[in-house]
Amino acid sequence: MQTAVSETVPVTTEQLKLARTFDFNLEALRGVAAMLVVWHHFIFHQNRLDPAYTPTGIFSFNPPGHLSVLVFFVLSGYVIGRVHIEPLGGDDILPYLKKRFVRIYPIYFLTIIIAYLVAKESYPLEKIIGDLTIVRTLETPVIFENNPAWSLSYEVLFYLLFILVSFLRLNVRNIALFAGGIGVISISQQSYDSGSYALGFAFWLCGVLLAKRFPHAEKPSFALMVSMIFLLITLERFNFFTIVLAKIASVVLIAIGIFYEGRVPLSYIAQLPYCVLLVLVFASRQFAYKKHIVLAMMLAPALGLYNVLSTPGAMQDKTLVLPVCFYILALAVYFLQKPLEDLCSRLIHRLYGTGALSYGLYMIHFPIITIFYRIGWFSGTALTFGVRVVCYVILCAIASYLLEKKYQPWAKRLLS
Repeated sequence: MQTAVSETVPVTTEQLKLARTFDFNLEALRGVAAMLVVWHHFIFHQNRLDPAYTPTGIFSFNPPGHLSVLVFFVLSGYVIGRVHIEPLGGDDILPYLKKRFVRIYPIYFLTIIIAYLVAKESYPLEKIIGDLTIVRTLETPVIFENNPAWSLSYEVLFYLLFILVSFLRLNVRNIALFAGGIGVISISQQSYDSGSYALGFAFWLCGVLLAKRFPHAEKPSFALMVSMIFLLITLERFNFFTIVLAKIASVVLIAIGIFYEGRVPLSYIAQLPYCVLLVLVFASRQFAYKKHIVLAMMLAPALGLYNVLSTPGAMQDKTLVLPVCFYILALAVYFLQKPLEDLCSRLIHRLYGTGALSYGLYMIHFPIITIFYRIGWFSGTALTFGVRVVCYVILCAIASYLLEKKYQPWAKRLLS
């Protein structure tokens, strides 16, 4: 029987080969998740992009930005688990830390500085120091002008904890279950700080576990990937597992909660199966009963949609139009995979480049939207909002390119 303090799983030649290969399909998933976060923020934070105009009707649909962060957690754990398939040794720890630092901190540092420069209000010195060092708690959230950076404190903690898990050869599955249990208990007792980090770490370890338990690849299905992208856009509205979890929570008198900046609520548990499936599909991993599981999870949101449409006034809710359309597209592509495979292959290949810019995009888009918020002229109509969206997207693309392709290589050379 495996214990929480021992895991001796032999590493196969295929796993070692996998660790040395770069998966562009996962980059496409990373890019999609980053773009959904950007879309979410200029809808959710009303009047930030256009101070005098808020989209209405079908265009006020709020995409799954918070769910996309959970995708990042699982994907990050998967990549770390794949690259470090063998346990870290004493000589591996410093190179591991340096690589993580060089990848994360230069862009983080610069975008936090930019956020403070564009901020309208002034902040105390201790907050600035906390933000620059990624040291914060839920009681001291990151500067609002770059609030997506809240997830970086989680990522850094997970990277550090992975050293213990890997070096001590701890059982990843048992540690994930333990962390998840601590998270559920803590959050249910309103200990949100420790509970959020514990639950987030459990999700991250799920990604590590995927890399260890599903080493065998198969031919990629690009149509299935596109179908899953369309499905992802609908999940914060139609995920049937969320309804089931809410029913269970009501019986045991636990508040599953909703997202709050810097917190990982219990409701995220209902999204975890889809995040796991997304990573497995984009990584082209083999697993038992794959066709049956994918079909069931593709059809389950139909029950969620039925539940939504059964509520009074749902037929007049125009924000449902886009997610319904995306769900129909998800099903159409899923059931027509063979004839659409070539088209979907070209689409996924087009998305490869977005993954390379995703971290820069994630870190710079909110400071840019803050700049738009401070520009009061040319504002107040659907036309001005549309023009601002176009300009915003272009500026985000340029800024993320400069960060990832110019600044990051320079910083890497400087720190090497």
